[in-house]
Amino acid sequence: MRRRFSFRPDETYRDVSQIDFERLYLEGYRLILFDVDNTLVNDGAAERSVFSQAQINRAKAAGFKCMLVSNGRDKRIERLGEQHKIEAISSAGKPSRRGVIRACSVAGILPEHTVMIGDQIFTDIMAGNLAGVRTILVNPLTSREKWYIVLKRIGELPLRLLYMAKFLPMAKNRGKDERKEITGDTERKQNESS
Repeated sequence: MRRRFSFRPDETYRDVSQIDFERLYLEGYRLILFDVDNTLVNDGAAERSVFSQAQINRAKAAGFKCMLVSNGRDKRIERLGEQHKIEAISSAGKPSRRGVIRACSVAGILPEHTVMIGDQIFTDIMAGNLAGVRTILVNPLTSREKWYIVLKRIGELPLRLLYMAKFLPMAKNRGKDERKEITGDTERKQNESS
């Protein structure tokens, strides 16, 4: 997958529980990078939740290696990783791609076989797109957040409304449709020339 400067996720879902991990595995992805705050657990939570463990278990059951990639502080994120029995990259510096690339390197899996799941367009989706991984945007688990996150949410609200309402086609859908049309046209042209 090519690196791109884009705020557009490849897919959008209400929350992580709606993601079809089996489909992603069949499409060739092998590593899931989960954002932590408001993607898997409530903002600032220091303990895993039933929800977070269930989603990581679903991804593992589909065959994925899973990691946490968060801008959160070291000890809390590392502890959450230990509780979920997966590796964690803290202070990832999103929207920089460095945390995502580091996670791929630690896992030994190429970015083109990796999926980044997060709730923020200006950090999670941007970092994933810059790193060249597939990106999935989910709604935040709760509206209780730090003041500076609330300010970012105001800025991303117009994009989120468009993406979630599917007024803007997702990159995945656009590319998949184009490939089908090209394949169909190519087969028809080959049959006509025979």
